[in-house]
Amino acid sequence: MKIYLMSIIISSLCISVLNLLIPKGSGLEKYTKLIGMLILLITIISPLSQVINKFDIGYLDKLKDDILDSQVAEEEKYSDILDEYLRDHSVEQYKLQIKDLLLSKFDIPNEECEINISVISGHDRLEIKDMQILLSGKSIFKNPYEIEEYFIALVGCECRVLIKNQ
Repeated sequence: MKIYLMSIIISSLCISVLNLLIPKGSGLEKYTKLIGMLILLITIISPLSQVINKFDIGYLDKLKDDILDSQVAEEEKYSDILDEYLRDHSVEQYKLQIKDLLLSKFDIPNEECEINISVISGHDRLEIKDMQILLSGKSIFKNPYEIEEYFIALVGCECRVLIKNQ
């Protein structure tokens, strides 16, 4: 800061001395004053431009990092949404396939059964944790143990056949 102030003072003194040396009425006075003021202005602004450049570089780097971070966060957000959609869609597909097997194998009407399954997500795949088959209507008289054994052997998870309250 001391050097900065000294350079302003020295520039001002040099400009003043130069103005004193120029003869009056020669027409050069206004040009030397203009050139002197420009030199003084440049002297004042030059350190400020270095500060602004340092600020801009740091600010631009921070801005670039913020943009990259927000892009990564946005990609992760959409990736999570896609994963959730695929998981939910896969669960619905599992339910439909299990229901089709139940309807064809055990001759149960579509409106008299409901399938509930819970899954575990891991390593880019879904695994059925357990399954509930809810029966209603005349289907409650089907052998629940036979249905449970069939799906336990087929899917390899816990299976319960329950009667649906109406």
